[in-house]
Amino acid sequence: MFDLTEHQHNEIAMAGDQPVTAIDTQTKTVYVLVRQEIYERFSAVIEDDNARHFEALFEKLDSEDWEDASNYEDAK
Repeated sequence: MFDLTEHQHNEIAMAGDQPVTAIDTQTKTVYVLVRQEIYERFSAVIEDDNARHFEALFEKLDSEDWEDASNYEDAK
């Protein structure tokens, strides 16, 4: 675990209830940040048996529904 910088805190606060994405500038890996209680509820629903079902649903998502992570490449 790590502490958020003031800038990161402000970005999360401005997002409100919307998911917040972060990019690892070294690997270009994009992460979605969610509050712990949301993660715990989500992970409780997904069990190994259900993971394949959700994977199939994620594959059906239109890529245009996801925000372009390149918007965050200059944000540090």
